[in-house]
Amino acid sequence: MIRLVAFAVSLMLLAAPAQAGDHWSTLAASISAEIAKAEALAVGGNADEAKKVVTQAYFGLFESEKMEAALRKEIGAKPAYEREKQFGDLRKLVTRGTPDEIKALAAALRAGLAADGKALDAAGISPDVFTVNQ
Repeated sequence: MIRLVAFAVSLMLLAAPAQAGDHWSTLAASISAEIAKAEALAVGGNADEAKKVVTQAYFGLFESEKMEAALRKEIGAKPAYEREKQFGDLRKLVTRGTPDEIKALAAALRAGLAADGKALDAAGISPDVFTVNQ
């Protein structure tokens, strides 16, 4: 019984770093899911709701969860600006773009976010790095 408990504790300790090591990729996947939702809304003719979802994905996840700051600090200002620009372009495009344009930009944004998440995880950037000391 003691061996079983020790084994279970060992597994939990081994799993914890793996979970912490994919923080940015997990966040990128969450943001990408919102982008996919916005894309479906826009292509389905609900541009106003799609615009809200893109805005929420940017401010509510990408920016507030510090992915933009991590990207800017660790990878560079230019890649951070490009990702920010894609969000802005998509927000505009959902109200006046064609379905093909919306799909293409949404796919590019999701691919970029996935690459950013992998790069930040590979660099070992902690999600706590940008927490303000109190």
